[in-house]
Amino acid sequence: MAETLYQIRGRQIREEDLSVIRDTISRHWERGRTAISRVLCEHWEWRQPNGQLKGMACRALLLKLEEKKLVNLPPPLSKPNHRNPRKAVRRSYSYDTSEIHGTVSEFGSLKIEMVRRTPDEGLWDHLVDKYHYLGHPRIVVHT
Repeated sequence: MAETLYQIRGRQIREEDLSVIRDTISRHWERGRTAISRVLCEHWEWRQPNGQLKGMACRALLLKLEEKKLVNLPPPLSKPNHRNPRKAVRRSYSYDTSEIHGTVSEFGSLKIEMVRRTPDEGLWDHLVDKYHYLGHPRIVVHT
């Protein structure tokens, strides 16, 4: 079996996959990155549980491969839309940043809450943008 060179977004990339990716890029260069990712998803039958193609995950994979200089992608067909950036990134928030010490059991029960479409969503976005190593990426929901 062929050796896995990379694992990106849950997809193992082998040398034969790189050949398919490069060929797809070459054949669909003029159609752009979205079309290339769609063709690859269809070829791999790479879908979300709801049946939709994993187009965003595939584009992230392609960008990572380009970053590693393994593929050369066509330039974007359109410019990113920055007219409506997330307000949370621009707004400042005040919160306690002091260190906490102790064992997990000393802090009691862990409570996880959905913050989407709540007053806390902006703070969540701000914290992810400020502290997460990827910044504030577009979230791909797995159901």
